[in-house]
Amino acid sequence: MRILQFRKFYYIATTNIQLFYLAFTLSTMKYLLFFTYVCIFLPLNARAEGELDTLVCPDLIINADSIQCLSVPFEVSTTSGFDEYIWSPSSLFSNTTTNPTLVTIDNPEQIKVTAIKYGENLITNGNFNSVFIDFQSDYRSTATNISEGEFKITNDPNSWNGGLSNCNDHTGNNIGMMVINGAPVLNQKIWEKTVTVKPNTPYQFSLWVQKLHINNGPIVSISINGVAIGENISLNGSTCRWTNFYKLWNSASATQAKITVENFNPSLDGNDFALDDIFFGEICRKEVTKTIRPFALDSIGVVHRVCSKLGSATAYHPFLNNTDINYFLNVTTPLTTNQAPNLAAGIYAFTANYKACSDTKPFIIRDLRDNIVLDIEDIQENNCSHLGALDFSINGSPNNEIPISNKMTLNGKEITITNPITNLVAGAYKLILESNVSCFDTLDFEIPDERTTIVVDVDHTICNGSTPYFFNDHIYTNPGIYFDTLNSVNNCDSVVITHLDHFVKPIYIPNCFTPNEDGINDVFKIGSETPMDINMNIFDKWGNNVFSAKGENIEWNGKFGKSRCHGGVYLYTIAIECNGEKIPQIGTITLIE
Repeated sequence: MRILQFRKFYYIATTNIQLFYLAFTLSTMKYLLFFTYVCIFLPLNARAEGELDTLVCPDLIINADSIQCLSVPFEVSTTSGFDEYIWSPSSLFSNTTTNPTLVTIDNPEQIKVTAIKYGENLITNGNFNSVFIDFQSDYRSTATNISEGEFKITNDPNSWNGGLSNCNDHTGNNIGMMVINGAPVLNQKIWEKTVTVKPNTPYQFSLWVQKLHINNGPIVSISINGVAIGENISLNGSTCRWTNFYKLWNSASATQAKITVENFNPSLDGNDFALDDIFFGEICRKEVTKTIRPFALDSIGVVHRVCSKLGSATAYHPFLNNTDINYFLNVTTPLTTNQAPNLAAGIYAFTANYKACSDTKPFIIRDLRDNIVLDIEDIQENNCSHLGALDFSINGSPNNEIPISNKMTLNGKEITITNPITNLVAGAYKLILESNVSCFDTLDFEIPDERTTIVVDVDHTICNGSTPYFFNDHIYTNPGIYFDTLNSVNNCDSVVITHLDHFVKPIYIPNCFTPNEDGINDVFKIGSETPMDINMNIFDKWGNNVFSAKGENIEWNGKFGKSRCHGGVYLYTIAIECNGEKIPQIGTITLIE
C-alpha cells in the first residue's frame, strides 16, 4: 500500500473554518477514501489575516507598606496582568518569580520588581505539539535518521536515532520537540519562519536548545532579516540540559521579520540537538522600586543638663512625622512626642508602637554633675615685654564656646568673659568660671617673668694692616670674636656677636733665588696659605720692567722674555686686593747665577 501526500483545504465561512484532510490510498487497483472533518469555531469579530493585536502594558505598582515589622515576613505584590515577575535582591525573597511573594527585612532595603508581559506568539506551533510543519528548512524530515541534515518532530529522540540520549522536551510533558542531526554544510537553515510585524515596536525572540549527543555540541545562530541577534549558543558539557536564548529586537521600519536558525558547527561526530518552545512576539517590560524600612528605634540619646541631677532623653526614629507611631515611657506612660524630658536619675525603657510592630530600647539617667572643665590651651608672651596672654578651653572646646554663665573672675576680680585673656603681667593667677546653675571650675596658671634675648651673629673681615672695623663706638683692628650688648626701645636685651678675621693671611716673600734649572729654588714666587689675586712687577737697577703679571700663583723664572737676566739685585712691587682696595708690598730680590 502506498500512502499519498496529504493536501490541506481551507474553507472560510462567516462563523467557522472547515478544515478537510483528504487521503487517497491505492491498493489492488482500488481507491480507499478517508474523510476527516474538523470544525474550529471563531468569534464573529475574529481578526482578518495579517491583522496584529495591540499589546497593552498595565501599570506596575508595588503593594506593600513602606514600614514593616523587624524580622517578620510580610507579603509584597504588584498589579496583575503580567506574565513574568522577577524580584530583587533575591536573598530577601522566599520566591523571586511569583506574585505575590514573601520577604523579610532587618535593615532598610530598596526592593525592585521587573514585570514582563508577552504579546501573542507569532510562531505557529512553536512548542512542536504537532507534527504539522509550519516553517521552512533546508533539512529533510525523516521517519528514521540515516544521515546528517535530517530532523523529526518527536518526543523520543532515541527511537529516531539509537545513538541519541533519550531526553525529554522542554516542558517535560512529552508533547514534542524538533530533533536534529546537524549537517556538515554551513549556511543551511534548520528552521525559518517569516511573520508580519508592526513598525517601531519591541519584540522578543526566545527558544530553548539542548544537546542530544555527548560529543561536539552545536553552535546555534539566530538572525532576523539576515542580521544576527545576540551571540551564538555553544552547547558544551552533558546532554539533556535545556539552554534558553532570548533577545529583544525592535522592528524599526520593517513590516516583516524573517527569523532563521542555523548551526555553525560542521562536525560529523555528534552535533545532535533539539529545539523547543520558540517564541516571537511583542513584549513590554516595566521596573519599579520601593524603599522599605524595618520598624525599629535606631538609638536612644541621653542629654544631661549641666550641673543638674535632671536630664532629657530623646528617642531617634526615622519616621518621626508618622502619626501612626505611639511612644511610651516604661511601657505604661504615653508620650506626646519622641522625647522624654526632665527625667530624674534612674533606669528607663522607651517604647514605640506602629500598627502591629513594636520596639523597645532601655537607657539610664545617671546621678552625676557635669561640672565646667577649664584647660589651658596656650600661654604666650608679648615679645620682650613683661605681659602675656592666656588661651583656655571649656570642656574641651577652645576659643569662645562658653556656656551660659554669670561671671568670670581672675585673682578675685570679676572680668569680662573673653578668650583669650590678654595683657597679663608676670605672676600667678586663678581663673574661675561660674555658670547660672552654680557650676564652676578653677584654673591655676602662671605667666613667667622672663625676658626674651635677641642674639645677632655678624661675620666681618678686615684687611691685614689696612682699614679697621668700627661697631658700637668701638674700633677693631685685629681678628677675633667680640660681644656687644645693645638695649632696644622695648627693654629687650640684644647681644651682637661679631666674628672678625683677616681676609689676607700673612704671606712669605723670599729675598733670593737661583734660576739655574736644577729643580731647587728656580723661581721667585709668593708663599701664602690660600690662593689670592696679586699684581707683580719686577725692575732692574736701571728701572727697566723685566717682568709683569697678574693673577693667582704668579712666579718669575729670572728671564726677560727668552733671555736670562744677569745676577744681581732686582726691585719688586706686589699689590694684593682686599675689600676693594690694593695693599702694596715693596722689596728686593737677589738673582744668583
